[in-house]
Amino acid sequence: MHWTWENCPMAVAGQHKAKEKKPTKVLEAVADYKLRIWHYNFGSSGSLNDLNMQDQSPVFDALLRGDATTIHFEINADGIYPNWPVLVKLIEKPLGLTYQPFGRMQEACCKDVERCSGVLQAQWCIPDTPCRLWGATAMETVMKACVILHNMIVEDESAFATTDPHSYLVDAAC
Repeated sequence: MHWTWENCPMAVAGQHKAKEKKPTKVLEAVADYKLRIWHYNFGSSGSLNDLNMQDQSPVFDALLRGDATTIHFEINADGIYPNWPVLVKLIEKPLGLTYQPFGRMQEACCKDVERCSGVLQAQWCIPDTPCRLWGATAMETVMKACVILHNMIVEDESAFATTDPHSYLVDAAC
């Protein structure tokens, strides 16, 4: 997700411009189907493509060093990424009964991340509006607050969903 940086200093504006034609900062996130953001990296310049983002990602750095988490995870990727065991490449046209369920599941996982990005934008409206802050550190602080508050809301709503959904109603007989 790109966040437009309206007051980007002219000295660094060129390295933050990409297809958007305006300076942007990029949010890279790992989310699950419940919309919880497990990892995020914000602050890379908008001119980076996916492979350059991968080179700067702390998740991939930890994988290469062998310091990665012991939690089993996969990352959806397309054909341009290297053949690493943690990267699951997209099957564009799954043929046969064995590949079709996998293709549907992988497509659903991609939609989870897109849905999480949409919910984050809808909740705070911050990534939708151009940032007027002057410093990149201040932008990172705002985005960190958005992610933390988003996760708190997701956790609160999931705790509510595990109990009786009507437990908040007051008994009218009392």
